[in-house]
This record gives sequence, structure tokens and C-alpha cells, in this order.
Amino acid sequence: MSEDPREQSLSVLTLNAWALPWSRHRRRRLRALTEWLRERGDDLVGLQEMWGGSLQHVAHRVQHGRERRDSGLAVGGHLELRDRPRVRAFRRARGPDALKGKGVLSAVARLGEDSAIRVLVTHLQAGWRHGDVRAHQVDEILERTQAAADLPTVLIGDFNLHAEHAEDERSHRRLLSAGFRDVAEETGATEPTFHSANRYVVGRGRAERFDRIYVRCGRHVALEAVEAAVLEHEHPLSDHHPLWARLVARTRDP
Repeated sequence: MSEDPREQSLSVLTLNAWALPWSRHRRRRLRALTEWLRERGDDLVGLQEMWGGSLQHVAHRVQHGRERRDSGLAVGGHLELRDRPRVRAFRRARGPDALKGKGVLSAVARLGEDSAIRVLVTHLQAGWRHGDVRAHQVDEILERTQAAADLPTVLIGDFNLHAEHAEDERSHRRLLSAGFRDVAEETGATEPTFHSANRYVVGRGRAERFDRIYVRCGRHVALEAVEAAVLEHEHPLSDHHPLWARLVARTRDP
């Protein structure tokens, strides 16, 4: 925590927990995730693929976001939420993704006594061939953020954006054009979060930086990325590695 009362240090984490009912070692990994989150004490945590009641196995400051369908999205951390998280499913999805309620979870957390921060957790369409769907989903995310531009915003999750994919690169650039900044790019922590060094990934495709943290300043609060890292474990928590960042929120003079 900074000594300046106008500054607040924030620890932010995102992880695709790979908690499909049939995924390998699911309960063991979720128990390990619970203990790990408790030890870490991050301020904001975004989780994806918390399918099929997985949250009951992660009993640590984490709330699901649900609509009519299971979104797999959850948010947690030590910052107090103003109200219950809400989820809006994407209007466009393809293949198996269309069977679930993938979309955007939205919550507002208290940031000190007089300010707040918006956190968005998302999980975009999977698959190299579906860059056009991801592009539409990014448009939907940007639609949701236009109405709340006054608040500082943290946008985290599994974006499934592929390197060397023209449509995905355009989607990334649209986020940047809307005022978001890629924390990993700013801090040089651009290692892949999905790669074959993880035993759960072997034989499942090329290394990719699927998991991302984007930030955008608000009218009265600026967000600065100080450091970030891909957190690898000897016994992986998922087929994705967590992405962590330390931010500083600075209150601007009126």
C-alpha cells in the first residue's frame, strides 16, 4: 500500500480454471486453487470455466455470475463488491461454445471510501477458425464499457486471441483504440499462458497468450501497470497458467 492516500496498490489475477466436469484432476486442482488464493490474498480475481457447480469447491471470496445459463465466470478477491455480479451472454457464439453462457461478467468494487473500480471478466470464443466471432464479442464488450467510461476499468479473462491471426490482431487493436492498455505488453510479461510445458497441454496446439489483463483509466482515477507475470506451478492448477499484475490506482485532483 502506498503512503500517499491518493494511491492504492492492487493485485489482480486471472485464470481459466479448466473446471469442466470431465477435466483431469478437477477436484484436486480446485482444492489447491482455494488454498493458493487464500494464501495470496489478491484484491481482484477473475476465473473462467468454473462450470457445473465448480464454485462449491472454491470456497474463498469468489462469486459466480449467472444468468439463465452457466457462464463459467466468477469474480473474487479482497475488494468489496457493491452488488452481486451480473453476466450478459454473448449474442454470437459457435460450436460447443454456443451451448454455454459465455459472455461478460460485470461487477463494481469499492476502491477506498469515495471511489470505485469496474471489473469485467470474460471468456471469448475458442478456436483458430472463429476469429470473426471473437471480433463480434469484442464489439459487445466495448458496447458495455461505453456507458461506464467514468470508472476505472479492469478487463480480464481468456480472450482466446491467437498470435499471427489477422482478425484477432484487429480485435486487440480495437480494445487499445477504446482506451484499454494491455498490461503484459506494458510490462514486458508477454510469455504464453497456454503452452506444452504444462502437462495438461501437451499435444493440444501451439503456445499462446490467451489470458490477458487490460486496464483503462477513469475520469477521476488513473490505473498504472507496475509489473506482471505468468505464474507457473510445478503441479499446474489448470491447463492455463495464471496471469498476475500489480496496478497502482491514483486519484486525480478534481
